[in-house]
Amino acid sequence: MSKIKTAINRYSDYHWGKAPDKIELIDKRILIPDTLVVLGVLRGLLYQTTKRGDPSNTIYIHAHKKPYPYLCSDVEMKNLYIIGGSYKIEDRGIVD
Repeated sequence: MSKIKTAINRYSDYHWGKAPDKIELIDKRILIPDTLVVLGVLRGLLYQTTKRGDPSNTIYIHAHKKPYPYLCSDVEMKNLYIIGGSYKIEDRGIVD
């Protein structure tokens, strides 16, 4: 299966059967740099999305447990990275 099909399936699974509204190919390889700036520990995560059966633009809040992931940036301070932690990403959402 192609990576694009796999990504579409993962999106649909995570959004409880909802298909993506659009598919956008980003012409940029995203690599984790070998040097990161640790900004702090990530105690929680708040994000907005629409999953099947939810009202549009539902806000989801996840509190992380120990070991907490680190919130990091590249040295140019342009991209964020979540490194480590005990969470998992399942069909039902982010689980810690």
